[in-house]
Amino acid sequence: MLNGFYLGLQPGQTLILTGERENLAGVTQNEVLTLKTVALHGGYTQLTLQKGLAHAYVRETVTINANVAPATHGETVKEILGSGDASQLYQSFMLRQPPLTHVSSDATPSGALSTLEVRENDIRWLGVPML
Repeated sequence: MLNGFYLGLQPGQTLILTGERENLAGVTQNEVLTLKTVALHGGYTQLTLQKGLAHAYVRETVTINANVAPATHGETVKEILGSGDASQLYQSFMLRQPPLTHVSSDATPSGALSTLEVRENDIRWLGVPML
């Protein structure tokens, strides 16, 4: 039960619960949870989870974050993009294993920098935004 109305929560949504373990004073734990149902009752929001908590927590220390997005650290993949044909205009080659990872960068207007690296005969090509 949450102490107020929290609109916008949806069944199936991922949550991160953080709190001090009840049986281990001073130890903070995180759990990834999935919402099963959301109900509003008398000024409170009741959450039902798809599975129970793995640990008990000190109530006053618990926070729940609902702005959670799945992420990974990425993976290096080597693949052959294709064979070019200089007689054809505007050739494009699709990655077989998308999505492409981006990292934060103050050096670009978008604030993101692609991690794609293209090589031909072990020579790295430099990407440019426009020719």
